[in-house]
Amino acid sequence: MKMSRILTVIAVVMVLLFTFASCEFFLPPVEEPEHKCESICETCGKCTDAACTEDACKDKCQGHTPAVVETTPAISVVPETLEIHAGDDIDLMFGVTVTDEGDDEPKLIIEDDDGFDAELEGEYTITYKAVNKYGKTATATRTVK
Repeated sequence: MKMSRILTVIAVVMVLLFTFASCEFFLPPVEEPEHKCESICETCGKCTDAACTEDACKDKCQGHTPAVVETTPAISVVPETLEIHAGDDIDLMFGVTVTDEGDDEPKLIIEDDDGFDAELEGEYTITYKAVNKYGKTATATRTVK
């Protein structure tokens, strides 16, 4: 009989230990480390990593229009050298074009005409300047003889 009482006490103690060990009331809560995402979108602050399954990253970035890249205009001068006769009419903008991937309407001007006079023989360097909406500039030259 003593033996059955000892076994009963042991069984009760084991049940109590198991119960207390599994009870969150007696154990401090386990705090999981906060997820620090390494793939944050600079525009919206959401996760961009499709493979990330953390709760904090459930709301994914849907993508954005790329940020505006300030481009620089490009001037084409064809031909680079023109030969005319004194007194000929000439449009100094003939064959000069400007393009810019980031601006549909860059401005093109003659920055310096080197004192060009179609009535006087000589060699003149014409300098063209293009400016886009970002304030970026480009220059090109043409020689007129």
